[in-house]
Amino acid sequence: MLKKAVLLLCSVLLATSLLAGVAEVRQHSHTSKDSLVLVQKDMLTWGPLAGGAEGQFKFKMGKKNLDVKIKASGLQPLTNYSLIYFLDPWPSQGLVCLCNAKTDGGGNLRAKAKANVDVLPIPSDANYPCGAKIWLVLTADVDCENQVMTAWNPESYLFQTQLVQFGNDVGVREGPPEN
Repeated sequence: MLKKAVLLLCSVLLATSLLAGVAEVRQHSHTSKDSLVLVQKDMLTWGPLAGGAEGQFKFKMGKKNLDVKIKASGLQPLTNYSLIYFLDPWPSQGLVCLCNAKTDGGGNLRAKAKANVDVLPIPSDANYPCGAKIWLVLTADVDCENQVMTAWNPESYLFQTQLVQFGNDVGVREGPPEN
């Protein structure tokens, strides 16, 4: 019975996202099982911003941590960014900072890190069990120590194009990329 409820919930989320224009986002989602595309969103349509900043998040599950690689371009030059796991609902108490890095003078970012994560999403996330949201945000807008967002400047962020799951079955989930 629980399995049917979970499948129904994921189906409802997917259908809702498709009605909101998610099909447009999927055009930009050239992902593999261990890779996720991140895009800048148009604040009016919430679809990918044409010519906007973009990135790629690659991941691999280790024994007790997540190996993280992030590559992005079109960001603010010489600015600190944090790759986070964002839990719904806002303001995301318990978010997880996966990686921090600074862009170069051209607004490009490349970083590698090991994040102390063994399973995502977690049960207290409104997206559980469908998948986790991964965002690249301004470091100034997040308090990694207290695990909360402190500001909201989405025009400067990159958002996932699909939900992702970490754990024994690591991978990109063909589900809604809602934000």
